[in-house]
Amino acid sequence: MSKATARYRRSILISIIALGSLIWVATDQFGIPKENIGWMLVYTLVAMGCIILTAAIAVTLWIGVRKLLGL
Repeated sequence: MSKATARYRRSILISIIALGSLIWVATDQFGIPKENIGWMLVYTLVAMGCIILTAAIAVTLWIGVRKLLGL
C-alpha cells in the first residue's frame, strides 16, 4: 500500500470516528433525541443538494453567456 493510500484511509477512519463522537455528544450530553438527529441529517442533505444545484445552474448560465458573447 502506498503512502498516499494509507493517509487517505487513515483520514477516512478519523473522519468516521469524529462523526460518531459528535453524534454521541449530541445525544448524551445535550439530550437531543436520535429521531431529531435523523431529521437533521435529512435537512443537511437537502440543503447541500440545493447548494450544489444552485452552483450548477450558475455555472451553466455563466458558460452560456460566455458562448453567446463569443468570449
